[in-house]
Amino acid sequence: MTAPLNLASLDLNLMVIFDALMKDRHLSRAGDRVGLSQPAMSHALRRLRGVLGDDLFIRRGGAMDPTPRALALADPIGGALDRLRAALDTEPEFEPATAERSFTLTMSDASAAHLLPNLIPRLRASAPGVDIDLLASGAREGTEHLLSGAADLGLGVFPNLPERLHCEPVQTLKMVCIADRAHPALSGGMTLQAFLTLPHVGVDIGQGTGANVDSLIETMGLRRRIMLRVPHFLIVASVVIGSDLLAVVPSAILREEEKAHLTIHELPVALPEIAIHIAWRARQSQDPALRWLRKAVAEAIRQPFWRATPIQNCACR
Repeated sequence: MTAPLNLASLDLNLMVIFDALMKDRHLSRAGDRVGLSQPAMSHALRRLRGVLGDDLFIRRGGAMDPTPRALALADPIGGALDRLRAALDTEPEFEPATAERSFTLTMSDASAAHLLPNLIPRLRASAPGVDIDLLASGAREGTEHLLSGAADLGLGVFPNLPERLHCEPVQTLKMVCIADRAHPALSGGMTLQAFLTLPHVGVDIGQGTGANVDSLIETMGLRRRIMLRVPHFLIVASVVIGSDLLAVVPSAILREEEKAHLTIHELPVALPEIAIHIAWRARQSQDPALRWLRKAVAEAIRQPFWRATPIQNCACR
């Protein structure tokens, strides 16, 4: 049986370094986070490996991939450090007007295009010292970013979240079919036959998300023709305009200037609305700063697409 670890002999700084490596997966960037040089980080990693009896991080290319042992330790060590920081924090309340803090968000390009034009003016007006880093991701990568600690908050479709993550719904998206306003085959409106036989732009948002259009259609014994497949919704309307292609998109992402050139049809098949959630690590549910951020993100994402609130009293005016 392995002897229990003597906590009296444990250097707490090694746990901080472990947490930084889990978040950044890169020796130099983790060193920047904790204020250590790369040689000092290499020395600390050797000490960590000796203390915990595992390689912990394996270099692959330019990244440091965690071992199963490191992944198992990530949440307990990160949670313990969060609780220690909270216990030692002499100012537990978050004051956005004076705070200087950086947050990392993870979401798809389409979610970012919807959120950021609405969120950033709010932050510049109410929290000028707050900075945002963005990690582009799908549902699977977003969950990984949150679990590893690389991101503080996720926005998107999050099916089957593990217990270590919490979420709340902030928006539902209705799916519609779009076509060029002058499409010659749709003068009489959209029919199921036209929907299935005309070529489409398809958006690959991942299997298992509950929002994959073709997976849902195929459960009905139907199949549409995908002429072009793209990774996100942002470019779909511009491709459809002036072509004979159709596309199924969330109605909320269409800009007014795009709508002027499109016909928006109700779907001839019944598809559920897509639920958009904010997700975060359960252990940080009571963090005042993240509670404030969750509220700011929820309010911003509920605004119409591409209609940001102007910054009030901005120094640039």
